[in-house]
Amino acid sequence: MSEIKGKISIVLQEAGSKSEGSVAILHTADGKAYTLYRDNSLPQDDPFFAPLNNQAVTVNGEIEEKTKYICINSILLSDGTLLLPPAATKSTSNIFIDRKEASAIESTPETNNENNNPINYNK
Repeated sequence: MSEIKGKISIVLQEAGSKSEGSVAILHTADGKAYTLYRDNSLPQDDPFFAPLNNQAVTVNGEIEEKTKYICINSILLSDGTLLLPPAATKSTSNIFIDRKEASAIESTPETNNENNNPINYNK
């Protein structure tokens, strides 16, 4: 667990591609930049970070030095407000994978056939 001070900016990445999306970047005083994300969530278009654009903060989380990502546990605003990230939810702008649920979906009777195609019950 680490604490890093910096300023958050919301940046559009991959403009014009299927992967286009806004991400929260933490810029530190020493010139480093980290992409922020919540546990079980993709960093693209996460509405949790939008109100934090251009704010000086202290981020508490797990730093992934190789990828320059930080999985946040909390964010301390300059006015002393402590933000705890809500649990990620399933929506088009905030998708996460639940391995147990994916297994359950794969084994439903509607798709449990040789080619994993939907079963037509109207035959």
